Amino acid sequence: MQKTNLCPCGSKKIYAQCCEIFFLRKKFPETPEQLMRSRYTAFTKADADYMQFSMKEGALGEEFNLEEVRAWALSVKWQALKIFKAYLDKEHLNKGYVLFSAIYKQAGKKFEIKELSEFVKQDNGQWLYTGPVETHGHDHKNTCGDASCGHKH
Repeated sequence: MQKTNLCPCGSKKIYAQCCEIFFLRKKFPETPEQLMRSRYTAFTKADADYMQFSMKEGALGEEFNLEEVRAWALSVKWQALKIFKAYLDKEHLNKGYVLFSAIYKQAGKKFEIKELSEFVKQDNGQWLYTGPVETHGHDHKNTCGDASCGHKH
């Protein structure tokens, strides 16, 4: 199996059998972790449409600008996604959390986004990103300078 065929999400699966299925809307991710991995892959491919499709409306406060998000995603070189923990809320099984780290380079500098993200499952079975619960060691304004990345500032 060639490395280039592997999905960028780090699952070690072939892209066509992993996140591409979600981008083509053939099915929804079944868990918050799958959704997080697919959203990371969407950033690596600058697929702002999927980023918007996979998040709850108003999740990031400000209006989500597809072109700005796409331009920002293209301006960085994505290095790796690390999932530290993924779990469902014990009292509300339609709510889940993923603690992750996404590493990228921009203008020759290495950056890390480390975040505990929240997800909710809709009645149709689709998990949606609702936003960060907390971030760790990441001054996002220093890395992108504006809201074009899609995160709250």
